[in-house]
Amino acid sequence: MKENIKSLEKELNRIIDVELAKDVSRIDDRLILACCDGLLRMEKTDRYMITESEMKESIDSLFRKKQKSVTKLTKKMKILLIAAIIAILLAIGSLGYSQYKYNIFNFSDHSTVLFDNSHNKRVGDFTLGYIPDGFTLNYESDNKYEHSREYTSESGFFTVTKQSNINEIDINTEYKGAKVQTVGGIDYIEFGESEHGQGVVWEEDGYKYIVSGNVSSQLLLKIATSVSND
Repeated sequence: MKENIKSLEKELNRIIDVELAKDVSRIDDRLILACCDGLLRMEKTDRYMITESEMKESIDSLFRKKQKSVTKLTKKMKILLIAAIIAILLAIGSLGYSQYKYNIFNFSDHSTVLFDNSHNKRVGDFTLGYIPDGFTLNYESDNKYEHSREYTSESGFFTVTKQSNINEIDINTEYKGAKVQTVGGIDYIEFGESEHGQGVVWEEDGYKYIVSGNVSSQLLLKIATSVSND
C-alpha cells in the first residue's frame, strides 16, 4: 500500500512539473489543482477531508520544492498560478478565467464562484420586475455594501440580495452540481436542490446578486432574470 502511495505521489509531482514547464498559455491550471488536491491526501488515505492548516502546510511545501520550475513563468502569471492553487484552501484566485468561462471551484460539500471584479461602492436599491402571486415583502435590510429583501407566502419564501464588496460566493453543490444559464448576455449560475436549499447567483455591472429560497428552481431563475440595477 505504501509503495502504491509513493508511486502515485511521484506521478502527481511529475505531472505538476510538466505543466509548470509549459508555455504560460498552455498551462492546465485545473489539472494542477487536481494534482495538488491529491498530494494533500497522500498520507491520509483513511480520511476524506483535510484540515485547512494541513492544506496550507502542504501547498507551502509544494512550492518550496517547485521553485526552479515556477521561475520560468512571468512574475504576473506566477502570482496568478500560486493564487489558483491556494484556491484549494482559500477559494480565491483568478488564473483560468479567460480559459474557463465560469470560474467555479468544486469542493467536497460546496463550490466557490469567483467573480471577475469587485467594487467597494455603495449598493443602491434594485427593481424586482417579477414577484410570484401570493408573495409579499416580509423583511428588508440595507447597508453600505448590501441590500436584501425577503418575500414570503403561505407556502414558501425567497430572498434577493445585491452586494458590491465580495470576490466570491460559496454555493451548495453537495447534492447537485451547478448549472449555468445565459439569459440576455448574463450568466446565471443555478445551484442546490429543494431539500437542502437552492438559488441563483450572477454578476452584473460590478454587483453580485443572489436569489435563493424554497420555491422551484424555475421560479428562482424567473425572479433572478427580472432583477434590474437601480
